[in-house]
Amino acid sequence: MTEEQNKERQKSMSNILLLEDDLSLINGLSFAFKKQGFELNIARTLKEAEELWTDGKYDLLVLDVSLPDGSGFEFCKRVRLTSKVPIIFSDGFG
Repeated sequence: MTEEQNKERQKSMSNILLLEDDLSLINGLSFAFKKQGFELNIARTLKEAEELWTDGKYDLLVLDVSLPDGSGFEFCKRVRLTSKVPIIFSDGFG
C-alpha cells in the first residue's frame, strides 16, 4: 500500500467510542476493532466518556450497561439529545 493510499484509508476509518469497565472485554474488543482498521477511544466511566464525547467525532458507540458510576443507558440519553450516532449496548454477560 502506498503512503497516499494509507492516508486515504485513515481518513475513511470509522471511529469508535468504547465505554467499558471490564479490562478483559476492553482487551478483546480493542484487539478485534483495531485488527479491522477501526480507530478506538476507550472510556472506563461515564465521566471519561463525557470528556471524550463530541458529536460527529465517532461513527459508533459501544456502551456497557453497568458501570461503576452509572450505566450506558444514561450516557445514551445524553448523546441522543444531540446525535443519531449508532449505539450498541453490551452487558458483559455470556
